[in-house]
Amino acid sequence: MKPNNEAELFDIADGDTPVATKEKAGGRAVAKTAKPSKNLPVPAPTSVLEIIARIAADPNVDTDKMRAVIEIQRDTEAKQEFHDALLKLDAELPRINRDGKIELKGGKAISFASFENLNKIIKPILRQYGLRLNFQPDTPANGQGIVVHCHLTKGLYRESCTVPVSTAPASPAMNAQQSVGAAISYAKRYGAIALLNIETEAPDDRDRNGAEVAKTITGPQAKQLLKAIDDCGIEPSRFMEKYKITAAHELPARLFDEAISSCKAYGERAKGAANVQK
Repeated sequence: MKPNNEAELFDIADGDTPVATKEKAGGRAVAKTAKPSKNLPVPAPTSVLEIIARIAADPNVDTDKMRAVIEIQRDTEAKQEFHDALLKLDAELPRINRDGKIELKGGKAISFASFENLNKIIKPILRQYGLRLNFQPDTPANGQGIVVHCHLTKGLYRESCTVPVSTAPASPAMNAQQSVGAAISYAKRYGAIALLNIETEAPDDRDRNGAEVAKTITGPQAKQLLKAIDDCGIEPSRFMEKYKITAAHELPARLFDEAISSCKAYGERAKGAANVQK
């Protein structure tokens, strides 16, 4: 039996769901919705910024904890911006020409990309993406040589590497100050190459019009070439000297077929000479 002049329950849900009732007002029924329960679950935060906002709204907030959360958010964003810029820069960096040479005994020379040439090419690209290279020479604990700390920075985030170098003079013509300067330049060059994954090429590796850098052979081609060198019996050092390379994988792709043919021809000549001696 329904009580008169009292709210009549017409829908009952779970404890956390508003309950609708109807009351008589002026002889007619009026729908009324009860206030939501205080036990409703609070939606979980969906971002670090939302977490920070909730912490800030709490009068009992621990300021040290809040500062730590803000620093985590700042560092995460800075690191993401750094790697986004580095990814874009990697697609634009050209191969750098080896414009310098170190003369060795026996008339041989080693080609290298000078830091001045390298920096002239990469600096405008670094600036475009808000990146900066800087270097800090230092003396190691043992007092031998120097170390150069190389830093690549964007905003509040940076990545670093350390290059140890000897300060011994590279030639009798160098005095002590010049040898230190040469050592620092060497470290800056290789620190930049390591941080930016730069590739360098000697002019001899360029194609016939000098405008593009020749591609080198693939991994499977390098294995095939090494097998051909072994099969024909030629000394690997003689082969490398002929093509002005220090390893098989450095061979320009345009010379691959020629190199394989040369190995086969050498092997046939060697076999013919052996048969004559018999």
